[in-house]
Amino acid sequence: MTSAAMTPSDERRLLRMMARHGIVEFDFVAAGRTISLRLEPNLHPEIRCRQAGNFLHRHPTDVNPTVFPRAVSQGDVVAYIKVGALLLPIVSSADGWLPEPLRAHGEAVGYDEVLF
Repeated sequence: MTSAAMTPSDERRLLRMMARHGIVEFDFVAAGRTISLRLEPNLHPEIRCRQAGNFLHRHPTDVNPTVFPRAVSQGDVVAYIKVGALLLPIVSSADGWLPEPLRAHGEAVGYDEVLF
């Protein structure tokens, strides 16, 4: 049986599980492959979608690409959900490092999907 490479989504999931269970370091070695993860002390809590629509990493008028991971403060607007003509902000619930989003810019998302 062959194993697939770890994706960024897999890595974020492992980091969140580590944070939830108080694990700071994770090393795994099997079949000549090594995975080593170190938990950042300020990993941002999971952010879920509260409205179905299109996920935007940045405001539509912002032409600069968004860089991830990035430091955010509680109350910062970290992304948007576009619903028809409405643009709904997604606000950070805590200080910390915001990881790369799990959804592509402009991708359709449903209610309660994990975005970060």
